[in-house]
Amino acid sequence: MSDKKFKFSFKGNEPEINASVSKPLPTLEAYRILIDKDATCTCHHWKRGVDSPQQLAYLPIQKYDHDGGWNVLGYKNRQWLYVTCPKCGYEWSLWKLGVPRDAGDQ
Repeated sequence: MSDKKFKFSFKGNEPEINASVSKPLPTLEAYRILIDKDATCTCHHWKRGVDSPQQLAYLPIQKYDHDGGWNVLGYKNRQWLYVTCPKCGYEWSLWKLGVPRDAGDQ
């Protein structure tokens, strides 16, 4: 879980969020939204029996601990995020799908 604390101050009668507090970490679903919607696997070019491109934007995001990965809400360590093509099994890193690795940095 995120350990971010939000502090409020009052200016007159209106509460105001302290600007020095960093933004909350993105969730896995937030990263899914950042995937290029036109991203497809190239397996239909080289694998027999695969006749059409596989859309990748709506597949489940998988993850594992990795120092070079993304910050994700609910995980202590950075996570390497990827989707697996169900037609050929290739694991597509989210950075190959248009999601910069600093997307969740504070």
